[in-house]
Amino acid sequence: MSRLSTAVVFIAIMQYVLVSASTIHKDIEEVGAIEKIDVPEAPAVAQPNTVPNEFKCAKLGEDCIFHNDCCSRACLGYSKKCVT
Repeated sequence: MSRLSTAVVFIAIMQYVLVSASTIHKDIEEVGAIEKIDVPEAPAVAQPNTVPNEFKCAKLGEDCIFHNDCCSRACLGYSKKCVT
């Protein structure tokens, strides 16, 4: 029982030391933090992301996943082929 008590007291002291040391370190960083802040200015107008429109539809009999992959707008589900 005394070994368990010693271990628990030791762990409690180590936790106290670690917590107190970490708060001191945080306080030191916060003191000089105002001088370190360098925020870039935001652009006046947001630039839209554009994707090149190079999509080509699949011909009859070619592989497809969705209906809009085919020129005919019809994709046969089980065979994954464009149909009329």
